[in-house]
Amino acid sequence: MSTAVLTHPSTNEDWEKLLAFSKLVHPRDAQEVFVRLYKERPDLVPENHAMLVEDGEVLATASLLPHHHYFGDAELEVGELALVGTHPDRRMEGHARRLVAHWLEEAKKSGLAYVYLYGIPRMYETFGFSYAAPAHFFPYLRMTRDVLEAVMSPYRVRPMIPADVVVMEELYDRANCRTPMAEVRSHEYWTYRLTTTRQRGFSWWVTVDENNTPHGYIWADLEKGRLREVVAADEEAARAILQWMRWELAERKLPEFSAQVPLNQTFARYAHRAGAMIASPHTAYPGNWAAMIKILRFQPVIEGLKTQFEERINESRYARQEFSFTLVSGEDAVNVRWQENRIKVGPGAVGHEIRLPSTVWGPLLTGYRTIDDYPHMELDEKERHLLRVLFPGGNPYIWDLEQSDEL
Repeated sequence: MSTAVLTHPSTNEDWEKLLAFSKLVHPRDAQEVFVRLYKERPDLVPENHAMLVEDGEVLATASLLPHHHYFGDAELEVGELALVGTHPDRRMEGHARRLVAHWLEEAKKSGLAYVYLYGIPRMYETFGFSYAAPAHFFPYLRMTRDVLEAVMSPYRVRPMIPADVVVMEELYDRANCRTPMAEVRSHEYWTYRLTTTRQRGFSWWVTVDENNTPHGYIWADLEKGRLREVVAADEEAARAILQWMRWELAERKLPEFSAQVPLNQTFARYAHRAGAMIASPHTAYPGNWAAMIKILRFQPVIEGLKTQFEERINESRYARQEFSFTLVSGEDAVNVRWQENRIKVGPGAVGHEIRLPSTVWGPLLTGYRTIDDYPHMELDEKERHLLRVLFPGGNPYIWDLEQSDEL
């Protein structure tokens, strides 16, 4: 009996098999997506992709894609588990599970802070993944002509030119650096992103003042009336984008524009005040999809949140005390000391231990949940109160059913 061998694509024949397999497993998805992710992204190498092969046929695939993420004040090396699939005739035999376990072990060896994915929860929860925030959970803003009618701005929107790229990078960083798990984009990745998305019919636009200085940008699918990414440095830029959208709606005879954007950003705040409706992200990503996270290295994640911890403690009853405690996840312990209005973080146990499973730490650290969402956790009231201070939740960048204007 033959045994499935774990390998990486190394020849043109391997790549052809890989792409044909993706078409078989994901028939509804545009195949150019897989070409880009497998072969064209400048920071990927064949070793980022794993295949299980038996008798020359691909049984299953999974990839670990490298990223850098903003997390508090830190920029962390992380991995995205992606392109997981099993041959329809060989499902329920454990092939995908073998590849997921392989990549988690490789991620630990590489020292990645965490691994995240967008997928169907039931399989990944058994590996210790839990719901976290972004991307598919950024809400949708829906803007009709009525919302846009009264908006006027002296700024204008024009197509992006190469000289704008550096400013766009700065605008993106400024808008996203405090959003947990937001991508850190290199200049090379920006160049690749702009080029490939333009080839697929998306357009890039910049909002500028009377001196032609950019104050925001838009990545748009104008045929569908969808802003895939939008950043405004100030409210005048937000008004200019809304004014431009009104003209585009009239020109293309579209009923509305939608934009998927973190709710704590300038554009989202202004558009919502102007009357934009907040809609579920499942409008664009239907089905039981989840943004999930598994934290592998506790300390760098905690260190990234030091500034937020300091702000939260200074506003609490603990502000004038000096104390220390240890946060424990499995065998990973990180001590946190509050001295002279500053947080110090180190490895190992110092002071009182607060122990929670990794499936709870992930949502707390990303701001997706509070400790009160876990009433079954065995904690005394002092521990719960401290965790409420450190992890208040309620970050306004994700979609919440109770906050939504429409379902």
